[in-house]
Amino acid sequence: MFLSISYEYILLWWVFFLFVNT
Repeated sequence: MFLSISYEYILLWWVFFLFVNT
């Protein structure tokens, strides 16, 4: 469960970073 949440969090951050980088 913890790993799943971490993975989702990383994905969210990645999308956010990509958006900011644009």
